Amino acid sequence: MKRLFLLTLISLAITTLYGLPFIGFEMGLSFVINAENTAAPNPIILQEFGLTLPLLVEGIFYLDTGLLLAGGWYQYLGERALWADIERADTIWALSLQLNMGVGIKLDISDNLQLGATLGPALIFPFPLFANDAGSQYLEDMYQFFYTKLKFFFVYQEIFLRWLVLSEFNLTFKLRTIYPLAALWDLPEISRLNGLTFQGLVSLELKLGE
Repeated sequence: MKRLFLLTLISLAITTLYGLPFIGFEMGLSFVINAENTAAPNPIILQEFGLTLPLLVEGIFYLDTGLLLAGGWYQYLGERALWADIERADTIWALSLQLNMGVGIKLDISDNLQLGATLGPALIFPFPLFANDAGSQYLEDMYQFFYTKLKFFFVYQEIFLRWLVLSEFNLTFKLRTIYPLAALWDLPEISRLNGLTFQGLVSLELKLGE
């Protein structure tokens, strides 16, 4: 059922391709603040791959969606799923699917450069898939941890610089901060900055309507 849910989310994203002005292929790095002492060293660095699917890019305002995939190792300790080094026993590798929808404003600063800012919600769904040693016994516990108390709900803000390279494609550089709202009501002894994420992305945007 959980894998079916993942496939459904990806299918919905793909079906939105029809009629889009462009599609962006993204890659970059995420730096996740890890304030839990028993987990992996701080920060956690993840490699990201994904897509940008703009729903509206009329005038100076726009509405777009994004999808990013990243993978990382976790360990279930003290009834919590913690970031872990692969060398630890009973670790579980999880694929994280990040979906974001933002509204923003963009301004032309030259004939081939645009500057913009975006704000909106982001949903991050970790899917524990592969276990080392006896880690498989904690798969269900991890699912329950990730999907309770709105731990999958985030807010993000982004600034970007878009370079209009050719009539066929753009190159866009993005900087994001992503904050987990659950950090506001999580365990009081854990820093409110736990899970705060900084993303740096490069997006190759292929124009579909040209």
